[in-house]
Amino acid sequence: MADAAAEKKVLMIDPSLVFRPEEAVKKSGGWKFRNFDETSEDPHQVTVRNTYMKMHTNQCVDYVKRKHKEWEQFNKFEATIMEALEKAQQPCRRE
Repeated sequence: MADAAAEKKVLMIDPSLVFRPEEAVKKSGGWKFRNFDETSEDPHQVTVRNTYMKMHTNQCVDYVKRKHKEWEQFNKFEATIMEALEKAQQPCRRE
Protein backbone atom coordinates (compact mmCIF):
# COMPACT_ATOMS: atom_id res chain seq x y z
CA MET A 1 0.00 0.00 0.00
CA ALA A 2 2.82 2.39 0.88
CA ASP A 3 4.48 1.63 -2.48
CA ALA A 4 1.33 2.58 -4.42
CA ALA A 5 1.05 5.87 -2.57
CA ALA A 6 4.70 6.62 -3.17
CA GLU A 7 4.28 6.05 -6.92
CA LYS A 8 1.39 8.52 -7.24
CA LYS A 9 2.82 11.99 -7.55
CA VAL A 10 0.81 15.15 -7.71
CA LEU A 11 2.05 17.82 -10.06
CA MET A 12 1.55 21.22 -8.46
CA ILE A 13 2.21 24.36 -10.42
CA ASP A 14 3.02 27.53 -8.55
CA PRO A 15 0.47 30.08 -9.90
CA SER A 16 2.92 32.92 -9.32
CA LEU A 17 5.18 31.34 -11.93
CA VAL A 18 2.40 30.90 -14.47
CA PHE A 19 0.59 34.23 -14.22
CA ARG A 20 3.51 36.60 -14.44
CA PRO A 21 2.84 39.91 -16.20
CA GLU A 22 6.43 40.67 -17.16
CA GLU A 23 6.32 39.06 -20.62
CA ALA A 24 3.02 40.71 -21.51
CA VAL A 25 4.36 44.07 -20.34
CA LYS A 26 7.49 43.67 -22.45
CA LYS A 27 5.42 42.86 -25.53
CA SER A 28 3.01 45.78 -25.02
CA GLY A 29 5.73 48.36 -24.56
CA GLY A 30 5.40 49.03 -20.84
CA TRP A 31 2.93 49.47 -18.04
CA LYS A 32 -0.27 51.33 -18.96
CA PHE A 33 -1.88 51.04 -15.53
CA ARG A 34 -3.30 54.34 -14.25
CA ASN A 35 -1.55 56.26 -16.95
CA PHE A 36 -3.80 59.34 -17.03
CA ASP A 37 -2.59 62.18 -19.19
CA GLU A 38 -3.20 65.51 -17.44
CA THR A 39 -3.83 67.26 -20.76
CA SER A 40 -6.28 64.67 -22.06
CA GLU A 41 -9.82 65.80 -22.87
CA ASP A 42 -11.16 62.24 -22.77
CA PRO A 43 -14.28 62.44 -20.52
CA HIS A 44 -13.30 59.30 -18.59
CA GLN A 45 -9.81 60.59 -17.87
CA VAL A 46 -11.16 64.02 -16.88
CA THR A 47 -13.60 62.37 -14.44
CA VAL A 48 -10.86 60.20 -12.93
CA ARG A 49 -8.46 63.15 -12.68
CA ASN A 50 -11.11 65.32 -10.96
CA THR A 51 -12.07 62.50 -8.59
CA TYR A 52 -8.45 61.88 -7.59
CA MET A 53 -7.90 65.62 -7.11
CA LYS A 54 -10.95 65.91 -4.82
CA MET A 55 -9.98 62.80 -2.87
CA HIS A 56 -6.41 63.94 -2.29
CA THR A 57 -7.46 67.50 -1.45
CA ASN A 58 -10.01 66.34 1.09
CA GLN A 59 -7.91 63.64 2.75
CA CYS A 60 -6.92 65.63 5.80
CA VAL A 61 -7.95 65.86 9.42
CA ASP A 62 -9.06 69.51 9.13
CA TYR A 63 -11.48 68.70 6.31
CA VAL A 64 -13.01 65.81 8.26
CA LYS A 65 -13.36 67.94 11.40
CA ARG A 66 -15.10 70.69 9.38
CA LYS A 67 -17.50 68.16 7.87
CA HIS A 68 -18.25 66.62 11.29
CA LYS A 69 -19.00 70.07 12.69
CA GLU A 70 -21.21 70.88 9.68
CA TRP A 71 -23.21 67.65 9.66
CA GLU A 72 -23.45 66.98 13.40
CA GLN A 73 -25.78 69.96 13.79
CA PHE A 74 -28.61 67.88 12.27
CA ASN A 75 -30.17 70.98 10.70
CA LYS A 76 -30.20 69.95 7.04
CA PHE A 77 -33.90 69.11 6.94
CA GLU A 78 -36.78 68.19 9.19
CA ALA A 79 -38.76 65.02 8.66
CA THR A 80 -40.68 62.29 10.38
CA ILE A 81 -38.99 58.91 10.75
CA MET A 82 -40.95 57.58 7.76
CA GLU A 83 -40.01 60.60 5.60
CA ALA A 84 -36.36 60.20 6.59
CA LEU A 85 -36.42 56.52 5.65
CA GLU A 86 -38.01 57.32 2.29
CA LYS A 87 -35.40 60.01 1.69
CA ALA A 88 -32.63 57.53 2.55
CA GLN A 89 -33.97 55.13 -0.10
CA GLN A 90 -33.70 57.75 -2.86
CA PRO A 91 -30.57 57.75 -5.02
CA CYS A 92 -28.06 60.49 -4.23
CA ARG A 93 -27.78 63.36 -6.64
CA ARG A 94 -24.36 64.34 -7.86
CA GLU A 95 -23.19 67.89 -7.44
